[in-house]
Amino acid sequence: MHIYRKTKDGDGWMYTVGYFIPESGDDLSLPQWVALEDTSDESEARALVNYLNGGQGYLFRYTK
Repeated sequence: MHIYRKTKDGDGWMYTVGYFIPESGDDLSLPQWVALEDTSDESEARALVNYLNGGQGYLFRYTK
């Protein structure tokens, strides 16, 4: 499953799309993060995650 991570980038935010490689065997280390794409637009990150997880990948924004 692909996800995105939000990190502070100067005055703004960076959204990194990627996935984790799960731990295996007797290795007790944390799962490894594999980054695929960075964007400063959260909507783009959401659309890419949606597409990579089998969706249509439409750009969208939540409204309240």
